[in-house]
Amino acid sequence: PGGGGIFVPVPPTSSTESTTGFPGNTTVTGCGNIFAQCGEVPYHETDFVVVEEGLSLGDHFNRFYSLDECKRLCDHTTGCNSLAYSQGACHLKDKCVSKTDVLRFGSRFKTYFKSCHAGVHPCCEDG
Repeated sequence: PGGGGIFVPVPPTSSTESTTGFPGNTTVTGCGNIFAQCGEVPYHETDFVVVEEGLSLGDHFNRFYSLDECKRLCDHTTGCNSLAYSQGACHLKDKCVSKTDVLRFGSRFKTYFKSCHAGVHPCCEDG
């Protein structure tokens, strides 16, 4: 999404192409259902979308999705580690993003990502 130049950030952080607007593209995991009971999964935010987003795990733009809804979709989608979000459009990604990833300067999208190196979420330790 967006356009503009590319820059490498000093600490913080695909081109997202929309393919479908139907929320039925997600796979809900058993662990995902537990997140609501044991607490929110923390996300980090970039100033713009990362250049290398990884594979798409679902595109949700058939209606306005809040950022919290988008994060919940990611939490409930197997393999989702990050997302691109802007103005109600939600694009789920598999990439483990870091704060040092290169950003697409000028993009209206931002990347939101989970910590992939923190191990298994405490709510999921039993499966």
